[in-house]
Amino acid sequence: MSLLVSKEICVISAFDEPSNGQFRVCVQIPGIETENAMKFRMCMPKFHKQCRNGHLDVNYQSRGFKLRFDGSGVLKDKHYFLNVQDLPGDLNTKQSSFKITHGRVEVHLVKTESASWMGALVEGLKTVDPALEPPPPYKA
Repeated sequence: MSLLVSKEICVISAFDEPSNGQFRVCVQIPGIETENAMKFRMCMPKFHKQCRNGHLDVNYQSRGFKLRFDGSGVLKDKHYFLNVQDLPGDLNTKQSSFKITHGRVEVHLVKTESASWMGALVEGLKTVDPALEPPPPYKA
């Protein structure tokens, strides 16, 4: 299994939202699609979107996140990994989330302090090459 990074998976935008204490990162994953799903929470149905053609996992850390996508169906044998590290402030890992739309994933990072990060990120997000730090094997 080979992991594809940079050419096919890329950060297409990053937005600092100090007014609501969030930092949003949009990641392009060609061909990713969603479907409607339902979960029950305290006996109440909650509707959300989930990945239809693969498995997506986002692991939030105190100052970064790791995103992994393993495709299925038409995206079988497509495996993508993005490791963003050394953000300028700490994250609330419990409240951070992601949302899948057609062709991309929006990662919503909730900051522990609502200060702006744009000055510190003027050169972009620091990513780690998966060849230097390979992700663990995916277990279905």
